[in-house]
Amino acid sequence: MTSQHQLRRRHALQLMAGATGAALLHACGQSSGSQMSLSLGTIPWVGQVPLYVAQEKGFYTEAGLDFSLKVFSSNGEYMAAFLANQVDSISPVSSEAVVLKSQGKDFKITMVQDNSVGGDGILARDSITRIEDFKGQKIAVDTSGVSYFFLLQILEEVGLSKADITAVNTDPTAAAAAFQSGRALLHEWRLQTGQ
Repeated sequence: MTSQHQLRRRHALQLMAGATGAALLHACGQSSGSQMSLSLGTIPWVGQVPLYVAQEKGFYTEAGLDFSLKVFSSNGEYMAAFLANQVDSISPVSSEAVVLKSQGKDFKITMVQDNSVGGDGILARDSITRIEDFKGQKIAVDTSGVSYFFLLQILEEVGLSKADITAVNTDPTAAAAAFQSGRALLHEWRLQTGQ
């Protein structure tokens, strides 16, 4: 049973990597007979694990693709890199795609990578026992991405707004450090690779 499970897992990883690669490749033009190169800007997020695994296993090389994963510390950073043509592709959330389009970036959405349900959270000190306790607090959050939208939704559910908190624009790594050191009572958290 274990060998069947491993075979299915390996096959699933190959399919995910292949589907991701195919979708990314579809977005780019390729001259015939040449090896294609593609860079993807991303953040350290668990949803990107299939890309790391595919790279580690050599799936891209086997497919004739020179693929590089460029990791940024925040959504705002990878969006800026994409706007400046420093990376060929990114995997933005829907709201970020709207922002990119509003800034005149010409791009195509080639696939929906995932639907996140429960991948976000908010870490708080023990003194914060309910969402209403956020009022008047300093919250470390990346205001350039979906994390801030998530926080605002949570606040709205209990009758609070962004005027009721102090949002400190912070990349996820710095937000975690601020929370751990006590400089912030709360910070938005997203399951990430390497953290």
